[in-house]
Amino acid sequence: MPAGMELFPASDDSAWRLICDVIDTSDYYVLVIGGRYGSLDEEGISFTEKEYEYATKSKKPVLVLLHRNPDNLPRGKTETDEGAWSKLATFRNKVEKKHMCAYWESPEDLKAKVIVGLTLAIKNTPAQGWVRAGSLASEEANRQIVELLQKIEKQSEEIEHLRITPPEGAEKLAQGSDSLSLDFKVTFTKDKAKWNDPDRTFRITHTANVSWDELFSSVAPEFLDPTQDTKMKSGIARFLREKCETEFSDKYPDYSATGSSISETHFQTIRVQFLALGLIKCHTEQRLSDDKEKDVRVCELTPLGKNQLIKVKAIYRD
Repeated sequence: MPAGMELFPASDDSAWRLICDVIDTSDYYVLVIGGRYGSLDEEGISFTEKEYEYATKSKKPVLVLLHRNPDNLPRGKTETDEGAWSKLATFRNKVEKKHMCAYWESPEDLKAKVIVGLTLAIKNTPAQGWVRAGSLASEEANRQIVELLQKIEKQSEEIEHLRITPPEGAEKLAQGSDSLSLDFKVTFTKDKAKWNDPDRTFRITHTANVSWDELFSSVAPEFLDPTQDTKMKSGIARFLREKCETEFSDKYPDYSATGSSISETHFQTIRVQFLALGLIKCHTEQRLSDDKEKDVRVCELTPLGKNQLIKVKAIYRD
């Protein structure tokens, strides 16, 4: 809440006391200097400078905004008395030496500089702020609030720990570098064969030995965001085919492996294992297909799954 000093006449001792009280209850003091030194007290010091001195002695955070070129201001907005102009220059030099100053040239520029300056001040030196007396809590209520905040913080830490901790009993499950034997079907296509060549394609069932980490890292990047679990099935089949590509090239030099698939049984075994290890979570949601809303099963990585993906997929230094 702004308490502009222009709202208070600085004409007598009682008014000056009121100004000091306002400064005392304020969190920040903003000093704006244009082309005028201002009205003077009996000692020849402007009340603006007196306010500034009082604010600095009160250890208030001070924001200083100076007009960049006061010499260019219209005559009606500057001091015409040479003595007052000299005092203004001395005042400017004093605050420039003590503070980091912002410089403005127009009302819009000044507004922006005030907003930026106050935002930084609130961030760097947080203050009490203004609260209506009727909304102040009792000492007992404040104590309970602090205790509740501490409890919430502790529970939040526990929840976060659980989010990145394997489920209870997961250490007994196959995982990581443990090996798994998988059967999958592979389709081969003869290179440069005509479409009516009877030997153009054939299909076999092949067995591959892979680790759980290999399987997870092959499909996990697809599930950083919720994705249909059918992508997991096709991704695993593609990974198995690519893993055995050298073996296929040696055994069938005239053919290329052009397709692969795994059984639904194998896929469900892998999906349930990832669920049991806490690496993924699955749910059903409605998605548009053929202009109709259909229930589809989607999966995504858990926080633990994301940590595991980084562990097995990230590139480390030598």
